Amino acid sequence: MKYQKPCIECAKRQGIRVYNLALESIGAIETNGKVHELQQELNREIDTADPLLSPAALSQIAIRSATRYAAVDDPFREIKKKTNALALSLYSRMKERIAQNENPLYFACQLAACGNIIDLGIQEDFDIHATIAKVTAEGFQRNDFEEFLHILQQAEKKSVNIRLLYLCDNAGEIVFDRLFIEELLSRFPHLHITAAVNHGPVLNDATMADAVEIELDKITPVIHNNNGELGTALSAASPEFLAFYHATDVIVSKGQANYETLSHRDENIFFILKAKCEVIANSLGVKLYDAVMTRSPYRLAKTN
Repeated sequence: MKYQKPCIECAKRQGIRVYNLALESIGAIETNGKVHELQQELNREIDTADPLLSPAALSQIAIRSATRYAAVDDPFREIKKKTNALALSLYSRMKERIAQNENPLYFACQLAACGNIIDLGIQEDFDIHATIAKVTAEGFQRNDFEEFLHILQQAEKKSVNIRLLYLCDNAGEIVFDRLFIEELLSRFPHLHITAAVNHGPVLNDATMADAVEIELDKITPVIHNNNGELGTALSAASPEFLAFYHATDVIVSKGQANYETLSHRDENIFFILKAKCEVIANSLGVKLYDAVMTRSPYRLAKTN
């Protein structure tokens, strides 16, 4: 999808916030007026950005400028460790709740959507417990879960191996992805899942270090999805990842940035996310903070 007018100021705010957080992460204080220089650069770069860029690509411009000005490559490193620890502290209880639920797989999918609230690139704070209560009570406001389930069930009935690429989003959230992946693997013996994380640090995106920290790599193979871009920017992906991407049967895509970079694609993609800004909510036809589990809008348009 292309960025819209509200994305311009959002990206600029994000750049300033990342810059301040980067300084805070190394115990530095803004004293030399660099923030004003950064603001001017953001105005120049973002106001003249290619209108065909996705919101994620627009944000990437701001993030690169911010981290360059602060001279900090990974300002979210310690925050990611804390969110991983928070999510892991909930793991055993969530595992129990999945087992006790009358529809364990659907509940695990809902929990994966709940984990998407852990997005410090958009929100400065979050309440994971309130989110779990809301999503499990209200459900998905766009819900293609049964269609997703049907694809897996049909393959299982025919004893056909099916390849699923699971595009992860944020640190912390990745623990909830692990819960969903574990439940999928326990129910579909012919299902082969590969999880993809970001290659390099960008905001609080999950990287290989996060996957190893929460032991996702012990559950399923984990690969890099690109070169440190927000979302899944196929133009920046390695030939190896592209070959894997195009050979997969079904894709689960987590979070807004992946939606922003892949919603125009016609692969067999199911997006799981919470709409954390009005632009995304309007794109999906839902309200702000609603959760969705929806098939690729472009693919749906082609089949209708």
